[in-house]
Amino acid sequence: MTRKSQLLILLFTCLSFSMFALSPAAEYSVLPKDMGLKYESYKVNDGDKLSINCWYMPAPGSYKIVIISHDGTRNMGAHLERAKLFVELGFSVLTYDYRGFGGSSTFPIDPYEFIYKEFFDDLNLVIKDSEKRHGKDLVLYGWGLGASISLHQSYLHSSILGTIADDPYVSFAKLDQKFTAINAAMNTPDLGSPYEPYYFVKKDLSDDFRGILYLHGSNNLLVSDSDMNELFERTKYEFKSIHVFKKSARADNFTLNKHEYSRQVYAFALNL
Repeated sequence: MTRKSQLLILLFTCLSFSMFALSPAAEYSVLPKDMGLKYESYKVNDGDKLSINCWYMPAPGSYKIVIISHDGTRNMGAHLERAKLFVELGFSVLTYDYRGFGGSSTFPIDPYEFIYKEFFDDLNLVIKDSEKRHGKDLVLYGWGLGASISLHQSYLHSSILGTIADDPYVSFAKLDQKFTAINAAMNTPDLGSPYEPYYFVKKDLSDDFRGILYLHGSNNLLVSDSDMNELFERTKYEFKSIHVFKKSARADNFTLNKHEYSRQVYAFALNL
């Protein structure tokens, strides 16, 4: 193998790692007020052990609240453009940070670890608090690992009206295969089928649940077209839909076509 080939492989490996690695940031470079959004900042506590930092951004006249789970990059302040989109569409928004991110409790993060079980627990805690604080008309939205976390929690809470899942991972075995194929030195946790969408989407949802919207980028490196199609078919729910963004190689599809993205999420959330 030539020196040039070795360097290209090394570069691709580094890029692959940086694309999927957890990369928490403690400081917020942007606050909702910087985006022209009114907000309330508060923390959700689990005794003295855990504190999850939250921002609530109300939309006038809205009774639905979209809870946003990000993909493990930086913190919720880096993704406020998405929050602003939903507020401008007429939906109140709640963003939060997983432990180890932003103003939430400290937590040791290994960037080579794709996801932690504790992140699922964090959203569970936020949902339970939101039911008491804001009411029970909740919509879950996430992308990347945040999509799978949101999808997972949809099956545990009767307060969830619907879920928008933007390219969720489908199983840990599939993730391992994808990481091997692109030489990304990432670890997948041994959490088992309860945390793998391929398996938990076969369960029943609550009677109050009204719909699932899957969003997929056709060139996603971790989720293939066939993966998403199989996930869609396995989902034991009548009111489901899928929208494919062509030629999106990102872990999310928001920046590819914001107008189309907005149109898809608005039509879905409005009809819940």
